[in-house]
Amino acid sequence: MKKTAALIAAFALILCGCSEKNEQVNYPDSDAEWNELNIMETENGYYIGGYTSNLFLRYHDRETGNEIMLCNKAECPHDGRETCTATYKNIACSNVVMYNNELYFFGSESDGENILVSLYRVSGDGSALDRINTVYSVKNNMDIKKIMFNNPVLLIHRGYAFLNIDLYSESTSFSGFLGGGYYKINLQNNEKTVLKNYDDFWGEKIEKTVPCGDYIFISGRKNSHVSYYKTGINSESIEPVTFDNDSLVIVSADAAKLYVKDTTEMNETESVIIEFNPETMDKIREYKVKQGSETVYDGKLFVTGYETSDGTVKKQNVTVYEEGKEIFTTDNLPGDSETYSIISFSSGKIYIGNREEYSINQLLISGKKYFSCNLEDFLSGNITWEEEYSTEETVTEWNKYLRSGGESGEMYYGFSSF
Repeated sequence: MKKTAALIAAFALILCGCSEKNEQVNYPDSDAEWNELNIMETENGYYIGGYTSNLFLRYHDRETGNEIMLCNKAECPHDGRETCTATYKNIACSNVVMYNNELYFFGSESDGENILVSLYRVSGDGSALDRINTVYSVKNNMDIKKIMFNNPVLLIHRGYAFLNIDLYSESTSFSGFLGGGYYKINLQNNEKTVLKNYDDFWGEKIEKTVPCGDYIFISGRKNSHVSYYKTGINSESIEPVTFDNDSLVIVSADAAKLYVKDTTEMNETESVIIEFNPETMDKIREYKVKQGSETVYDGKLFVTGYETSDGTVKKQNVTVYEEGKEIFTTDNLPGDSETYSIISFSSGKIYIGNREEYSINQLLISGKKYFSCNLEDFLSGNITWEEEYSTEETVTEWNKYLRSGGESGEMYYGFSSF
């Protein structure tokens, strides 16, 4: 217990040191890819947001390799009790994001009479868990055993939180639909703006949010039809975006350009990318790229794909484009190239991570290892990968939490994506 208390005290000092340096790492501001990982980097380490619907927050110290639960109560067993800021089990948890050294997520909680869906904030030192704003509520029918969310996504961009709430009861029947909507919250004054209501199970729902400078681009789907919208940071409504080709798909963005793939021109080896001005929606340029997964960083388009060598072996590669021209390509990636992919960029580094493995019952059986390379070195071909950290210890602790009943039937509500 003394060792645990000392570690918590050291953790608090680390975080206080960050504050004294005025560290303002605003992930995932303008970074949707990093946002989806539930892993947030600081100067001294990483916050890890967990693996399933339950709140499960940890901190990984980069220098020592030590990890602790993000709760500063020395005697807390981190077993899901209400006072635990890391594991409170009555709150189902979306992806977790960091903004100004605090962690944000949205989740569902019951006050007895109603089920409340709210945006929450956890202090960086694990001392407080606060409800910022309740964005949606529904009458608590006692037949409801569990709450599920379809595509639960939180994104913070330029001081605003964007939340997609698509709410269902435990029943997978159509009658289980409980409503929801797409919301924006001003983090300066915590005021809520309703951008879209979900009143009908069969109605259009938001699937993807892409930040682009002072704009947010939104993908909505109704059955198999996809529509696009955009909203300004200071706007209180969304407006439709119309392309001259129904086969265009928004894939990524940076502060100055929106990147769209033309799927009519796509084949196994190449596709067509079109860049648009986000304000005027004028076309900037159009060019062919290798087929793969697109990520934009620092004005460059990174495409991660596979090529077959010797007719049987697939090797992953990364090709970089700038202003429509290929400037660099490599297959020099760490580990088994078939199980690695680019995940994000941060602090002048490019990150590669392997996929986590699950057992038959969907429990995690291994963690994810993350490797990094200085981006300038990467683009010059001077590629040296270093292992940044692994989530193996977090997976071990998470599985212990599951087996101890931390996600047992006692928990009221949970997330699911189906």
